[in-house]
Amino acid sequence: DITNTKQTVTLNPINVIKIRLQNQTYMESINVNSPHFKRVSASGIFRTIIMEKSGWRNLWVGVTSGMLLSVPNTVIYMTSYEKAKEILSNSIVSKSPVFRHVSPAVAGGIARLISVSIISPLELIRTIQTASTDHSKKTSILSLGREIVHKDGFAGLYRGWLPTVLRDCPYSAIYWLCFEFCRPILTKNLHQLQGLWKDKETQNFSLSNCNEGDVTTLENCFESPALKSSTSTFLSGSLAGLIAAICTHPFDVLKTQQQLHYHPTAIITMKDIIKRGGSWTALYSGLSMRLSTVIPGGAIMVTVYDYVKSIDL
Repeated sequence: DITNTKQTVTLNPINVIKIRLQNQTYMESINVNSPHFKRVSASGIFRTIIMEKSGWRNLWVGVTSGMLLSVPNTVIYMTSYEKAKEILSNSIVSKSPVFRHVSPAVAGGIARLISVSIISPLELIRTIQTASTDHSKKTSILSLGREIVHKDGFAGLYRGWLPTVLRDCPYSAIYWLCFEFCRPILTKNLHQLQGLWKDKETQNFSLSNCNEGDVTTLENCFESPALKSSTSTFLSGSLAGLIAAICTHPFDVLKTQQQLHYHPTAIITMKDIIKRGGSWTALYSGLSMRLSTVIPGGAIMVTVYDYVKSIDL
């Protein structure tokens, strides 16, 4: 998938900065107990990265593993989501009005659990590559994989699996719940802005067969394929990604620390993060960086998938 590959390459520097932000209190050169300790900003992390050996290339550390996991991750995730929705819609509980509203959230959670379980080892390797500041050490996918297996066995490849599930499953559930709720509302509101498309010849827009306020017939109002529901889908995906990322970000920080540093349990890891960071706000380290990737990423993914699904092959 060319879109996924371009997105991974373009947004990789932001992911590198985010992980460095989340990991800064664990660096050996930093004394978090010092009264002079102050957390470094994203711009400070950026300057530090480009000043290291290899310079600007450090911003694309882990991009290979990112590309290797992005396409299968999206395919597995979206396929599982559609299949889960289909199964849920044919189940007995689907007759409940309440369940019909929450079924996208349930399907999203199930789909993410499946995809996380499959690509978790590659996600672990990417996180280690991204956080590494020792450029003399081999950090290729194969060398890191062998090192992890040699040290912790095959189970070591799933280090951080639980916090990843705690992050991604609720994220996916909240994302699809918000997306399915927002899209019809945004579609209706965009329809009310029909005055922006008065020039039918230049915009190829026709309202002759539209019923006022009838969301089910709105797609017939757009003769241009480029305008056909894409705007509302993109905006809904962006808003859903924003809400879901804010709600689940503490688990993203937790995932990073469990993958990079050994802790017996997620609870101990979370307590350690708060202790080192000085307050509970440490659980939101790197939030702005994550939003910079999640919002466009979620919007592009669902828009492209929705468009491809609508193509009559």
